[in-house]
Amino acid sequence: MTGIHDRAGWDTPSGLPAVRRAILAEKPFLRRVLAGWYREIARCLGGPLPGPVLELGSGPGFLAEAVPGIIRSELSWQPGLDLVADGCRLPVRSGRLGGLVLINVLHHLPAPREFFGEAVRCLAPGGRLVMIEPWGGWWASLLYRALHTEGFDPARPLWEGNRGDPVTGGNNALAWILFQRDRERFAAGVPELEAVECQPFQPFLYLASGGIGSRFTLPEAVFRPLQLLERLLRPWAGGLGMFVLLHLRRRSREG
Repeated sequence: MTGIHDRAGWDTPSGLPAVRRAILAEKPFLRRVLAGWYREIARCLGGPLPGPVLELGSGPGFLAEAVPGIIRSELSWQPGLDLVADGCRLPVRSGRLGGLVLINVLHHLPAPREFFGEAVRCLAPGGRLVMIEPWGGWWASLLYRALHTEGFDPARPLWEGNRGDPVTGGNNALAWILFQRDRERFAAGVPELEAVECQPFQPFLYLASGGIGSRFTLPEAVFRPLQLLERLLRPWAGGLGMFVLLHLRRRSREG
């Protein structure tokens, strides 16, 4: 799961955005799942921001519908994008951004330490870094190990990034390592970023949608009952959530 979710399209190794947009159009269940993600991102970005918002790894998503004016980017040029951007070397002036958004992108980066350094450099004081990433509770750990083609290694060092292909590789346990297992070390290593929210969520809905790399999906009629079940289980989201919403704020230069 990367870009906004799985890079692979059905029988399309290149994962062309146009193909993935067509898949989204055929899977209303998945589109509803992603719309909920985008509403949460828009909430985190709410209020006056000190600059524009950049999304890294925009893929075929529709985040711009929830965050108008967002700058869309990918590693290589594709129709509909605004910018070609490498997360470890952002083509942005220092202090220019009011927000930076990544959806299932962080765990694909080869050098997380360099990315967070770039985020600190590019975000203006008060700017927001908002990410949705795979989580590492017991339920997610079981599913990612059993069902996912990407790696899941919760024992890796704190700052170790993707060792494999930038699109299909990655360690799905990275966010759990940074913000749960070693959260104090992360806070000490990046003191400029204040953690506002670290909320595991969604044990079932994305799984029921089949993602974008599979033809499988449950009927849309199941969406609402599963959504209600997830709300009831929210107190146990730390162990059950498949994903985590991460919201960090760039501190002022004075502290």
